[in-house]
Amino acid sequence: MLASNLLSTNNYSYNLSAAALELMGGEFVTNIRFEFGTVAAGFATAVKPTITVQTLSTLANGYQIINRAEVGEQYGGAPQISTTSWCTRVVKFGPDTGLPKTGH
Repeated sequence: MLASNLLSTNNYSYNLSAAALELMGGEFVTNIRFEFGTVAAGFATAVKPTITVQTLSTLANGYQIINRAEVGEQYGGAPQISTTSWCTRVVKFGPDTGLPKTGH
């Protein structure tokens, strides 16, 4: 467990890099879990959560990463689960790459 007793009205930031977590060489964080325990009806975040990720510099420009998220709860004694997935494309920025082009 990294943190507990967090408030949905506050922003928090955590460094999950291998160095910050003192992981061994070749070890990486691949899964993150948020667990809220028992909460009151109407529980919701006050600020939309975001996750910022930095990939290994060895990944090729255009490399695709599949992200998956699962949200679950117990309601009336039965588990309720919703899942989604999406693809993120690695974009490498450097002195000669400039910013991605958008629009027409």
